[in-house]
Amino acid sequence: MNRTAMAVICGILAAGLLTGCSSKNEYDSTQPAVTVDDESISMGEAVFYLRAQQAETQTMMENYGFVDGNSFWGQTTTDEEGNEMTYAQQLKNSVRDELAEYLLLRRHAADYGVEMTAEVSEAAAEAAKTVYESNTDVLEEIGTTEEEIQDVMELYAYPQLMIDAMTADVDLEVSDEEAAQSRVVYVRTRLKETDESGNQVDASDETKETYKANLEQLLSEIKEADTVDEDSIREKAKAIDEENIMVGSTSYGKDDSYLPAEVTEAAGELEDGETYDGVIETEDGFYYLVHMVSVLDRDATDMKKRSIASQRQQEAFEAIVDGWKEEAEISTGEGWEALTVSDSEQWRATAS
Repeated sequence: MNRTAMAVICGILAAGLLTGCSSKNEYDSTQPAVTVDDESISMGEAVFYLRAQQAETQTMMENYGFVDGNSFWGQTTTDEEGNEMTYAQQLKNSVRDELAEYLLLRRHAADYGVEMTAEVSEAAAEAAKTVYESNTDVLEEIGTTEEEIQDVMELYAYPQLMIDAMTADVDLEVSDEEAAQSRVVYVRTRLKETDESGNQVDASDETKETYKANLEQLLSEIKEADTVDEDSIREKAKAIDEENIMVGSTSYGKDDSYLPAEVTEAAGELEDGETYDGVIETEDGFYYLVHMVSVLDRDATDMKKRSIASQRQQEAFEAIVDGWKEEAEISTGEGWEALTVSDSEQWRATAS
C-alpha cells in the first residue's frame, strides 16, 4: 500500500476509535455544514471529522499533562490574526477551513490530471467499515453513516494526492551552502550558584575563577588527547567537576540560535577535529568550550535539504489553495453554527 493510501487510514483515523458522550444531536445530519460555492459537506460528515479531531486533541493534551481533563475547551487562545477565542472555537474554525480546502482540492483535481485512485478509495472503504463497526452507537448518535466516513477519508487524502502535481514547477534543489549544518561538541558551565536560601545568584568572582580554571584544565587535556570525541570529553569533564560541567553536542546552521553567538563565532574558525583554544564567556552567563566535529555534517545537512525542499513545496501548495479560497464563497449552516465543543462531552481517541 502506498504512502497516500496509508495516510487515509492513519490520518484522521488516529481518532478511528471514539469514545464519548453527548446529548442526541439536534441537527439534521443530511443538511449542509460547510458549503463552498455550490458544493457542501453534510453535518454527518462534518461532525464526524470534528469529533475525531476533538477526541485526538483532548486525548493528546491529557496524555502530555497539559490539562486536568475538565478544563480545556473553554480556555482562551489567540489566532494568527491576534483574535482572542476559545480553544473550542479555534477547533471549529480549523475544521471548517480544512473541509473547505478538501472540497476545493477535489474540485480542482482534474485541472492537474489527478483522480481518486482505486487503491486509496479501497483503503478508505476498509477503514470506514472498521471505524463504523467499532463505533456504531456513537456514530448513530452523531448521525454519521459508513459511506460518509469513507467520503471524509477520501477527501482527507486529496492534499497528498495533489501536492506533487500542484507544485511540479517548484525548484526543490537545495545546495549544500544553503542547507549547511556543522556539528560540534560543546562544554559549558553556568556562572550561577545557590545561596543559603536556595536561590540562584551570580557566582562570586572566586567561583568564576574556579570554573574557568576547571575548563582550562579540561581544554589542556583535550589538546593533549590522541582521540577527541563527545564521550572522551564527557569522561574528562566528569573527572574534573561532575556537578558543574555539562557536555553536549548539536548540529546547527547559519540561522539557528541554539548556541550563543559567541560560541558559533568561535566554532566558525575551526576545521574538522579542532578545538577552540580558549574559554568563551557568553552574554547569557556561561563559560564554554567548543570542539568542531564536522564543519559540514553530511547527515544533518541532507536532512536540512529535505526540510527546506518540503517547506518550499508546502508554501507553494498553500498559496494556490489560499487563492482558491479567496475566490470561493464559503459558508456554514445553522446546524454547524449551533454545534458545541465542550469539556462535558469527554470525547476520546482510544487504542484498538
